[in-house]
Amino acid sequence: MGAAGGALRHGGSSLLGGLGCSVVRTARRGGGRGRGPCLMCTIPMELMNQRKLDAVKSSLTRFLAAAAVLPAVAAIASCGSDGASADGGDAEIVIARGAGVNGAAIETLVGEFEEETGVEVDTVELSDTDYGPKMRLIQQTGRSDFDLAIAIPGDIFPLTDTDGVYAPLDTAGFDPEGLAALEEAGLVEDNHLVNQDITPLTVYSNEFADNPPNTWADFFDLEKYPGYRGLQSGGFGVPINIEIALLADGVAPADLYPLDLDRAFAKLDTIKDDITLWDAAPKSLQDVLDGNTTMTFTYSPAALGAVKDGADVGVTLFEDAPIVRGYAALLEKGPNGPDAGQQFLDWWSKPEVQARYAELTNFGIVLPSTAVYERLDRKDLAYAPFVEGQEQGSLLDYDYYTETNDADVSNLDEVLNRWNEWRAS
Repeated sequence: MGAAGGALRHGGSSLLGGLGCSVVRTARRGGGRGRGPCLMCTIPMELMNQRKLDAVKSSLTRFLAAAAVLPAVAAIASCGSDGASADGGDAEIVIARGAGVNGAAIETLVGEFEEETGVEVDTVELSDTDYGPKMRLIQQTGRSDFDLAIAIPGDIFPLTDTDGVYAPLDTAGFDPEGLAALEEAGLVEDNHLVNQDITPLTVYSNEFADNPPNTWADFFDLEKYPGYRGLQSGGFGVPINIEIALLADGVAPADLYPLDLDRAFAKLDTIKDDITLWDAAPKSLQDVLDGNTTMTFTYSPAALGAVKDGADVGVTLFEDAPIVRGYAALLEKGPNGPDAGQQFLDWWSKPEVQARYAELTNFGIVLPSTAVYERLDRKDLAYAPFVEGQEQGSLLDYDYYTETNDADVSNLDEVLNRWNEWRAS
């Protein structure tokens, strides 16, 4: 196997990285701490100038492991010490949001919301690894130090969707056009809505510009497209690795589940000696630019951000690319009550806000509305998975990954265990 982007620190269900979050007082006109971007993304300079970010300790390693939750409780319970009390102080709404590009975009939009409404907002940063133990702690204690959570990882939400955690949504105040689009696409439910779809794009060397790759089979074809391939070393990149191997081997998207792991690893064996692993999406881009790989999958914020900055690479969205999804939900026991966060979601549903969010993050467009599309550059729409007429993406089946067998091992843990064994072999 090619040089790894970094050693995996997890095995089985021990997938929780370093913990830490902070309540961010809404001094969005001033500076802030900033020690590095989300490992899944690169930070656009516009956002970096507006809001520097706290360090992010890992990327897409956001899995909930019961054995790791209890040791993490003490660390999580101390969140909220940077400039504001854990109960949000005088804020009228406290919002939990992700790190990296997503966190920076939410900070920008929160500032715009405050200016428009006069409502004071504090934010709590939760990295991908923080969300799981934090939401489990809320589930266990019935207490939350925020009113609204944005970008809850798709594997975490179903595990913590139990009585007393999430409050019902009231969509009466949603923008009518935005609500209609959300409902038609099945993106809003009784107690949550989809707030982000992160698209794995394929980035390739421009030596293939005259005959670019078009399918996952091309990704695995070393004769047609020679050179090393980039795959993510851990996190939810591992299920993506497995699924694209099966798609490349001819499995139809509708037949992916239950995953045939023997078949997937047999396909991965065909390129095992030509794989370079990466931990952080910017590293995957740099590997292509430096010639260490000629093709990699990576995430849309990093890929599109690099292209906009002039990177000399090709980018494409393969059909049936596995999409990583995040959710927004109101907390039943937040410091200001669920009605507080509802104010922000009403504003969030506006097409102009959704267009701004897509523009700031380079995520896929979540609100499938003409009113959103017309506000965005048509070139960017080519990489959005669920735009009408180009529905290339297929969602990871989080329900499948969270199911457990008779030994109480989840399908996700089984995939990760097999991946670690395969890497070591």
